[in-house]
Amino acid sequence: MTRYQTATWMLIAAIAAAGSYATISAQKASEPTLTAEDYVAIQQLVSRYSFALDTGADNGYMYADLYTPDGNFGKTVGRDELAKLARGGRRGPMNVRNMGTFAVIKPAPGGATGHIYQQAINFGERDKKTPTEVDHFGRYEDVYVKTADGWRFKSRTYINESGSLRHAAPATASAAPAPAR
Repeated sequence: MTRYQTATWMLIAAIAAAGSYATISAQKASEPTLTAEDYVAIQQLVSRYSFALDTGADNGYMYADLYTPDGNFGKTVGRDELAKLARGGRRGPMNVRNMGTFAVIKPAPGGATGHIYQQAINFGERDKKTPTEVDHFGRYEDVYVKTADGWRFKSRTYINESGSLRHAAPATASAAPAPAR
């Protein structure tokens, strides 16, 4: 190959590389970004979730207001239905039991997505001599959007990873059936 041919191929390769770099740079520039403030605000949203759900504060509307007006938790959609969800079961300031990890957050078109690990613990009642036990655990898959009122859940889906947490009754000392009388 002559010097001229080598130089021509090197020029073609350089132009192709520059074109690829420009394409990659344009793609990265069009990807959504989040500020440090966005990450903190989303973490705060996730942190408020457990307290709002467990306490049922403001008749459940503290929980419902963590979502967009058309937001959903699983099949539960809309502010009034979400508030009703937070009013069910044992609720109140003495029943804080849902605990989650920090959210792993990623920018996404229109907002962000994230997931956290979560567990719920049923605290026993001394007067009834009920034990404290893990109720369930799993993870949330979230879609977050920034609204005029700040970051909100667009959707939150719970994936139960608990399996069966309740253990079978303890085995008796003798596995042989009792003799018939």
